[in-house]
Amino acid sequence: LERAGTGSKVDRDQLLALATSVVAGLAAQQLGSGGFAWVGKERLDLRSTCQIVRLLAAAQARGIAGAAELLDGASEVLQDALRTAPTEGRADLVLALAAAGKVRFESINALHRARTSLSVDGLARLAIAWQLMGRPETALEVLEPLRQKLPAASLGKQSFETVALAARALLAADRRDALGTAALSFLQAERQGAGWGTA
Repeated sequence: LERAGTGSKVDRDQLLALATSVVAGLAAQQLGSGGFAWVGKERLDLRSTCQIVRLLAAAQARGIAGAAELLDGASEVLQDALRTAPTEGRADLVLALAAAGKVRFESINALHRARTSLSVDGLARLAIAWQLMGRPETALEVLEPLRQKLPAASLGKQSFETVALAARALLAADRRDALGTAALSFLQAERQGAGWGTA
């Protein structure tokens, strides 16, 4: 709603209240390590922690109480995980840390040097991370192999999340990008009601 400039003040206030409630609930779910589990409070799940870090970063930017403290602990977990994560897994970690403004240059640059080995999903996450860091020219170096690995005809072979990430990265670089526009049109065509399936 913010980016599109749509929605009433009531809509935005309701969403902010919902986000505030979610952050409060996350405080009770954070593990002692600072990370988060997929379910319960037993085992750290890096994918869940990455997604929550991105949410907390957005919450902190909007001044939601408690977000900063949760974000600090979860970000430290991701920094530690970068030391041993496989190349593909590092893309998700780097994106989350970039969203939080906590990614270290040496970490993202090391992944950038290995970009040709990344999947479409990993390339999209790396490109967005560079964009969030204010390095659009470096993101373009990532979008080149992404285009090679994601012809428009293969959009249906990727997860909806991967296509959405690719569309975001491509359209952030050029809002008229042909592949980005095709990816967005694909997502719009596949939408079911208020969302998408898990295909």
